[in-house]
Amino acid sequence: MRARLLRSSAVLLLAPLACLALVGETLEELKAEAAAASGGKQAMLYTQVARAEVELANQHFTDGKVEEGHAAVRDAVAYAEKARDVARTSKKKLKQTEMAIGKTARRLNDIGKTLAIDDRPAVEQAVKELEQIQDQLLEAMFGPAKRKP
Repeated sequence: MRARLLRSSAVLLLAPLACLALVGETLEELKAEAAAASGGKQAMLYTQVARAEVELANQHFTDGKVEEGHAAVRDAVAYAEKARDVARTSKKKLKQTEMAIGKTARRLNDIGKTLAIDDRPAVEQAVKELEQIQDQLLEAMFGPAKRKP
């Protein structure tokens, strides 16, 4: 029983590291696949690229490569914008795209809280941009928000 628990714990602890290694190898392939796809599938692939860029940024920040981390954050926002644009024009996978971008924004917000004070403003701005993208997708689904008098 105890050995089984230890194996389970080891798997849970090492799984994120394996995902990061996988992200490093396949990020370029994922970008190429997203560029070649169309419609809702392309939007979802762009959200996956954005999430992978956020995880890459986290790894760069952890390694002390702050400039590379900020570049990855900018790339994540750019791919989220592409996902929004594709989802709105194709009118496919709007809700899934909105949810994925929301998760990406929350993850980036969590990462931002672990950074040095000097490195936080750019990440906080990126989180705001992701939240705006999320709001734009909600507006595309449900129309503009009605103002209360």
